[in-house]
Amino acid sequence: MRTLRIFPLLLLAFSGFAQNQDAVINVDLSQQAPGAIPELLYAVKGTGRTTGHVITLTVQNPTAKTCTFDLPACYIPPTGKYQPYVVPHPAAITVGPGGIVEVPLQGFCTDIHRPPVPVGESVVPVSSWVFPDPAVPAEAYFVADSSAWTPIAPNAVSTVVPVIPGTDTHWPYTLDTEKDPGATAGIFLDVINRIRQQYDVMREQNLITTPFSGNADKERESVIQQTFWIYTAAITGTGYDKDNFTQQTVKQYETYSGKPISAAPPETKEKMEEGIDQFWGTFQAVGVEAKILAQPEGGSSQPELFNEKDKKDDKKKADGKCACTSMELDLALNIQNKAGSMIADADRTQTATFEKGKKEVKLKKIKASASNVEVGKKVDLTVTPKLECTCSEEGSKCPSTGSTTVTIKHKKEELDDKFTISAVPYEIVVTVSRTCGSDDCKEITCTVEIPILIEKDKKK
Repeated sequence: MRTLRIFPLLLLAFSGFAQNQDAVINVDLSQQAPGAIPELLYAVKGTGRTTGHVITLTVQNPTAKTCTFDLPACYIPPTGKYQPYVVPHPAAITVGPGGIVEVPLQGFCTDIHRPPVPVGESVVPVSSWVFPDPAVPAEAYFVADSSAWTPIAPNAVSTVVPVIPGTDTHWPYTLDTEKDPGATAGIFLDVINRIRQQYDVMREQNLITTPFSGNADKERESVIQQTFWIYTAAITGTGYDKDNFTQQTVKQYETYSGKPISAAPPETKEKMEEGIDQFWGTFQAVGVEAKILAQPEGGSSQPELFNEKDKKDDKKKADGKCACTSMELDLALNIQNKAGSMIADADRTQTATFEKGKKEVKLKKIKASASNVEVGKKVDLTVTPKLECTCSEEGSKCPSTGSTTVTIKHKKEELDDKFTISAVPYEIVVTVSRTCGSDDCKEITCTVEIPILIEKDKKK
């Protein structure tokens, strides 16, 4: 797990969050997906994730008959300041008479510069989603005289060069996604599918090598999402290159470790530099082979973040310090082949209150049970923390930096957020750390530890 700690940015991007369990609300019946049944009611909520289970679609069937329909691959436009998504996996949905089902939609974020839709927050209605025809090629969506397309300057130089998907032709324009969501949907779904397919081919041929190579699922998610971000940022003109990736990786490392990169041991800096080169080379290779990126003529130089004195040292901060106040945690533990969380509703939201001057809290053990708990079953844990801090200088709230780490351990073994039960009962310890701070208030990392006992529900 040492390598993963050096690259917390990617871990944070794909760490698990709890799905919403709220009751279905009455939604305007005009908000229907293509092929859906008019009598059905919908609620759409965020999960706080950028990749994987990004949206929870809740469907209620008030009729006396079983209803079945398919939700096609789609593009979900941005919800206010939050991320838009593509969902490339069609979902087959069946709801029994008077029933309610929660459908976890698996997708990818299309804008690296926006935060994810927070857990439980409503997403734009289904009536705003775009369901493109997969038979229409990406280039068919390009309309030169549309206000959504802006010509790129002939002398523009970039280390990231997007091409018309499936061709060697450079895009001569940038796309305003909000002005033409139809074109955005068609192009982005074409691109994400090409990346996914090419990654799997290259993985099968042993052509994928990254610091995450020991964790196949995390490696696949991270490479596909990062390659997709590179393309979407390039075609929209917002930009995301190796320098940006390096800076974010360094920033996350500093937050995670609590130390500036300048204070890191030489071997850590060397591993980070090698890892960044490995990651970025893989992103580029997958993009080129998927025919969504062209081979750049020039390379991006490594920023001098590893050689110069940490810039934080040159910024004079106020005397204020952040203090941990409380952390609210939304937990969900889901076992293979069983709907719903194993954690009782009364225990799903845990609140940790920090004593003055303390930055660590250990909560009481909670129980998670299900009738099918047995050795060999896979379990998926999602945790969403909400941290409150105060600034001693101003007495006001310290903003959270959004930096979160979740560590799961069984005895001394460190687990991923998806793990396999090796004994019954099975006890894990979940440690959640989140950071808050600002230029006027020195950062602090607040940590909460939660023991969870997984056991078989013996109720019949």
